[in-house]
Amino acid sequence: MAWTIPKTTDPSLRVGDRGIVVWSLQKALNAQNTDVALDGDFGPATENSVKVTQRALGLIADGIAGPRTQAGLVSLILHPLEGTVPPNLLRGFSEMEGGNLLGAVNWSVVGGVDSGVFQRRVYEADYGDDAVIQRAFDTAYQGRLLRDRLVELRSIFEPRTGTRDGYGGMSPREKAWRLACLNHNYPSAADRFSRTPIHQLASYWTTPQTWVTGFDFRFPDGTAVRTPLEWCHLYSGVLAGKHGHKGNVTRYVTSWA
Repeated sequence: MAWTIPKTTDPSLRVGDRGIVVWSLQKALNAQNTDVALDGDFGPATENSVKVTQRALGLIADGIAGPRTQAGLVSLILHPLEGTVPPNLLRGFSEMEGGNLLGAVNWSVVGGVDSGVFQRRVYEADYGDDAVIQRAFDTAYQGRLLRDRLVELRSIFEPRTGTRDGYGGMSPREKAWRLACLNHNYPSAADRFSRTPIHQLASYWTTPQTWVTGFDFRFPDGTAVRTPLEWCHLYSGVLAGKHGHKGNVTRYVTSWA
């Protein structure tokens, strides 16, 4: 089957559905010791495997892979991958990037589409490449890729001057992890913050910018997110708990050791 990336995110998959999102579901089911054909066709065998997994997760076994079933599958896939990153870090990414939905898509930025649980970018030039599309929607593959990249970046960022500025009492190790997380969405900011202490950043980073204010985001304490630095804090908590916020993708981490 030639794969086509869907135009919208379908939160529930059921008998009769077809396509790369069903393939992603089948791949996730097979990671739990089932044996469903990876044909992208949601038939009786896939439905039965969904029911088996739902029972294992303590959910109603209706054979429909809705948000709770998909979130449960994602959790089962990611838990064994977290041995080299802080516990629950990948959980934050899967929840905040793709809402734990296997077929999450975001077409808002021209030139490509962010795909799958971790919103892996598929560029226009690769729309006809089945292998690229499969990798983008393969949760286990993308989880391993993200994990290994976070570990690599943490080791790169930790020795740098900006990472070791001691801002807010944050240890270099914690800040390096947070910057590695930020790199997933805003690489140039992560690199800059690792090299430049926060109190020495250029005014651009601490001045309200329209691309930030246009989102109309707010921190838990009600403060509006206005500057690029604040946006970075919203994403991965680089300002050491300021505004009562731990970071969207880092919110579940309780230890950075």
